[in-house]
Amino acid sequence: MRKSLLLLLILPLLLTGCLYSLEKEGITNTTIYKGRIIDKDNKPLNGIMVRVTNGTLIHNSSTSNVEGIFEVAVDITKIDSKYYIQLGDTSSFHKRSSLKGFGLDVYDYGDIPFIDIKLPIVETLGVTNMTERSFTCKCNVKSQGEAIVTERGLCWSTNIPTINDNKEKFGSGEGEYLVTVSNESLNFHTTTYYARAYAVNEYGVAYGDALELNSSRLKEFSLPTMQFGGYTYTIHPDLGSMTWEQANTACENLVAYGQNDWFLPNKEEMWSIYKETNLIQSGCTYWTSTKGRYGYWYLKPSGSSWVLDDYNGETDHMYHVIPVRKNR
Repeated sequence: MRKSLLLLLILPLLLTGCLYSLEKEGITNTTIYKGRIIDKDNKPLNGIMVRVTNGTLIHNSSTSNVEGIFEVAVDITKIDSKYYIQLGDTSSFHKRSSLKGFGLDVYDYGDIPFIDIKLPIVETLGVTNMTERSFTCKCNVKSQGEAIVTERGLCWSTNIPTINDNKEKFGSGEGEYLVTVSNESLNFHTTTYYARAYAVNEYGVAYGDALELNSSRLKEFSLPTMQFGGYTYTIHPDLGSMTWEQANTACENLVAYGQNDWFLPNKEEMWSIYKETNLIQSGCTYWTSTKGRYGYWYLKPSGSSWVLDDYNGETDHMYHVIPVRKNR
């Protein structure tokens, strides 16, 4: 009983000392460390784990994104000046010096070369299909690292997942793969899930970026679709009338249904929308991305039918816009 009481009396003093040593270096509860991880050819590395650690205990972590950028926050109530930023999952990886904040809320390490790439490099490329109780995710082992990938797959959870959570294995080695998860416990209407690709070699586990899966993402797969040229197209609702420049910009900048790869269809794709769906409104004219002799091709009504034309396709005309995106 006493020993416990003595420990309770000493802990605040120890913690205060830790906080003081960190605050002296300019580190606060709001300090965030950021940087960009690159390889020996100055290319960004995706999926590299970045940790605030003393080599044994991990107090926060994140992974670099497709641009190699990471951000990891510091909680000074849990750490002291013995901790450092570490890249990778094991102590054999390149380490940074002790944490330093220099009085800034964000401390930028700039480019961090990561030449000793022992772990695989993994990408979570996106969701290709989704229902109320299942989803399919496209993944990629971009590089096996310095050892053969013996296991790869997808893990998912209601928090950022690891292989200790739910996981679906899918072979080994390098390259792209599709993983379908079908589980009665999934319910995208009442809770948000996260999924990310993983790969294992003898040096440890590497992860891709985590994707957020919820009812908003589910709506994407409720949109009309069509098959054309070996691809499945998702068709966005009509954006209304605008000039060609406005139409092209609107499609390129569109972020909707959890996706940002929408584009203005070319004339063949627009013709397929007319032939394969009932989305073309009577009396409306629609822009395409195909450049013609006089401007850009468009789909227009002609009597009781429709035709593609570019004769009066000057870019300042106001025509309707239907964005699309495609998956193989």
